[in-house]
Amino acid sequence: MQDLSPPTDVATFSAVSKTFSSGTTALKDCTVSLPKGIVGLLGPNGAGKTTFISILSMALEASQGRVTVFGIDAALPLNRSRIRARLGVLPQHFRPPGALTPMEFLEIVARTRGISRPESTRRSGLLIELLGLSSVASIRCGSLSGGMTQRVGIAQALVHGPRLVILDEPTSGLDPEERMRLRRLLLRVADEATVLITTHIVEDIEAIASQLLIIREGRLLFNGDTQRFTRDHSRSLWLVPAMDDDLGRDAIVGRRLGPSGDACALVVSQEPPRNAISYRPRLEDAYAVFVRARLPKDS
Repeated sequence: MQDLSPPTDVATFSAVSKTFSSGTTALKDCTVSLPKGIVGLLGPNGAGKTTFISILSMALEASQGRVTVFGIDAALPLNRSRIRARLGVLPQHFRPPGALTPMEFLEIVARTRGISRPESTRRSGLLIELLGLSSVASIRCGSLSGGMTQRVGIAQALVHGPRLVILDEPTSGLDPEERMRLRRLLLRVADEATVLITTHIVEDIEAIASQLLIIREGRLLFNGDTQRFTRDHSRSLWLVPAMDDDLGRDAIVGRRLGPSGDACALVVSQEPPRNAISYRPRLEDAYAVFVRARLPKDS
């Protein structure tokens, strides 16, 4: 029997492509390894992010290439079932059974993953506390708000202690305090596991992800350190007073507040524009520059 203990890289794609029966190729020749820690996945709608995580979570099979998770080749159906049992997945549109309470639901999820009854109760109670669900632990899931339902979905992805956690838009519907609570929890989980997060909220990835993946039009365009990406792709960014008439419309990639609280334009320029203000770019700014450089010239 193969050893299911995770190697250095928990999951690996080698030249993976996915073409659907319609002829659409959603993922093209993707090669990437996911180590322990938090990995952020960015890309516009339709970029191939959903296909990527669907293949990684064993919901889809690759058309070409090789996928390994925990050192197990995902090409064989039996292996895919074994891998799937070791994953923690939050789908984009999560809905728990409405007749169960969060506590009941989490205990069932843990028990079906081979966790003993006492340990299932302990883990479920701990996650309910950590995710701020104690006040609704005995209320049926069908009566929960959207944000509470999302937190139950996050808990069910973590309750069995998976080595690979895949979270699709985990902060959707969460308020700022809940997002901070989730970040702290995921940093704890990432000490022992790989956590892949896909989101449109770039700030969440900037706060906790050490590795960044960017997919566009089915191709993996970047795979590397998050802080290095921010540094390398923001060297041509400048903050300029928004009323400066010399600014070209095409050079502006965003609006920010200056040091004095005045409205400023975030400008791409190889040389410092007139009246440029010192500015520390963020991941969101670097990502805007990265995407802009890859748009058709007539966009």
